[in-house]
Amino acid sequence: MNKRLLIGIGVVLLGCGVIYVSNQYSSDPSETTYSPVEEYNVTVKTLGNVSEEISHADTKNYSSCLTILNQQNQQKSNWARNSYTSWDGYVKEGIYSLNEVTLVVEHFLNSNFAESFRIEYIRSDAPTSVQTKGLNDRFFDLEPLAKEWGLSVMIKVPNPKLKNFEHLTLLEKQTKLAENNVSVDDVAYFLLDKNTSDDSILMMFEALENPFAKVSYDRYATTSLLDYAIMGHRDNIVNAMLKRGFRPTQDEYLGSSMEWALSALTYSFHDDNRASAANIVLKLLDFNAAARFESQTYELVEGRFPRQFFRFDDSEIQTLIIDYNLDLTSIAQRKNIRISENHPLIETLEKQQLASVKGSLNQTKLNRIIKECNAHVTELNKRWQPQEIHDVVSEVASRFDGDKKAIIRELSDTDPVLVDYYLRKYRAPNKGVSVNQALLDKIDSSYTYFRKGKAQQGIDLILSEPVHKSQYEFVMYKLLMFQTGYSAIIQSPFWSGINDYNELTFRRLLNSDFIENMSVLGVPIYEPDAYGKSLVYYAASKHDAELISYLFENNVQFSGSNEGQDPLHVALNIRKNTNSLMSIEKTVNELMRFKPTIDKFHKSRMKLVKLYYPESYARLSALHPELRVNEDEAISLPETYLYTYF
Repeated sequence: MNKRLLIGIGVVLLGCGVIYVSNQYSSDPSETTYSPVEEYNVTVKTLGNVSEEISHADTKNYSSCLTILNQQNQQKSNWARNSYTSWDGYVKEGIYSLNEVTLVVEHFLNSNFAESFRIEYIRSDAPTSVQTKGLNDRFFDLEPLAKEWGLSVMIKVPNPKLKNFEHLTLLEKQTKLAENNVSVDDVAYFLLDKNTSDDSILMMFEALENPFAKVSYDRYATTSLLDYAIMGHRDNIVNAMLKRGFRPTQDEYLGSSMEWALSALTYSFHDDNRASAANIVLKLLDFNAAARFESQTYELVEGRFPRQFFRFDDSEIQTLIIDYNLDLTSIAQRKNIRISENHPLIETLEKQQLASVKGSLNQTKLNRIIKECNAHVTELNKRWQPQEIHDVVSEVASRFDGDKKAIIRELSDTDPVLVDYYLRKYRAPNKGVSVNQALLDKIDSSYTYFRKGKAQQGIDLILSEPVHKSQYEFVMYKLLMFQTGYSAIIQSPFWSGINDYNELTFRRLLNSDFIENMSVLGVPIYEPDAYGKSLVYYAASKHDAELISYLFENNVQFSGSNEGQDPLHVALNIRKNTNSLMSIEKTVNELMRFKPTIDKFHKSRMKLVKLYYPESYARLSALHPELRVNEDEAISLPETYLYTYF
């Protein structure tokens, strides 16, 4: 775009309101405007490559069939993603209801897409949405290629002129409100801003032309200021709004006001906002506000709605009754909306979807190969019918009534994966104080000091406010993730020792650089962790052959205790629907350098590899004959699914 022209367009549009030009394809996330479904997009092969692979598919090869079936499913998914935004036409033309089309979107994609579709449709006539559309229409008229280039005009929320509103004097606030238009989107933003007082927000309310107008601000999937007040824990504001005529929302698909309130109460149960959140639920009860529940008993209250959930165990339920006279079982229950799998719109769109996929591929060969592959995959899956780990462990645990040694002995005889599940899932829960937002903010702020090589000042900043001892380990791992200032962290009160190497995996710290830094500083990281697992085990669980090689060269022991799986067991844990075992083969090859003792459970896993992935089995058994499963060996397939993480 010509720079002078772009500036001219900007000047014209700036005269219409507080706006900025956004590039949808910018590499800077702070400048990017993108579809709410963009996070699900994946890179796929070209249609030509897919067609060629299908033409040469081996329909008696499990891995090949999985690849073909997954590619076909990906084509179907891509069609739905590229099409669903236009399905609002069925609603606008009065052919189907918004509820029907929303559920159809969920059918072809998932609830996240359905939520995005529905809220965008509902917001389309919101004041800011209408204004934004008008600005973009003018923008594209002035520069037709702007849309193609991914440029669009957005109205800033909040209005930059209101940004420091809380710090103004009363007179300055009154002047600011008189000189600037305040939108419901601005108020929604400040309702979530913990630094803005209720008094300031009430002043903004008074300046609104229509406080009941739909909100376009997209922090939450709701168009009501009441729901934003709920999520901001503004119990006084909620009370004032209800008195002014606001009523709890009851969208049939999105979250209702009561569901938002229960979600807010769940997240704030262990921090300073619990009382406010509980009071809001009580206020909504006066209006018979309802929620969708999966369980509503005195043992468990639980429910979910798109992208959100709420959950309260028996102790939390009793606490709310005692402290606030709030009985969650008294909340009215509402039902989920449903749609038939044979709905006319689903059938119509399925035909369009199938035609699109077939039009891109060789129709005759596609039908035959997909049919043969489905038959082969189904036949193999019938030969391995594993139980769920949870079901097996629960049965054994109940049979031995808490006798840990007897339980482990019984589980070990079935498969070592069950022991690992039991030791992790049945451990005593950690007691302590939940981490609040204030502590998280302190940790985030400390990063500036760590980055400048002043780790101790960053630690002092966090310690400037009381930190409960039960939060020390959490803080320690957050600081370790800065990947600098290790010495200061180890000498700080937060140092709790690295007792579970699984934490390193989830926090992306399980790498040779981190391990070497810890070792140099005297941390006994080459020793087994509290679960008796070595670093080799965790490297094997994520199939990091390079790290396993590093650990071998540094003489790190292969395994720790004899309870549960060893590194080779966990490396051979395969699942159905895995396209390739190349990373597993590399991992096993590195592990065999340790010369591990091979047992029947290794062989059981190899038998599963032989069933599903004969090429991988042939390569592994050729390199490591000790892993070969002979015909005369009484080796069974694993009795349960084989999981790497719990």
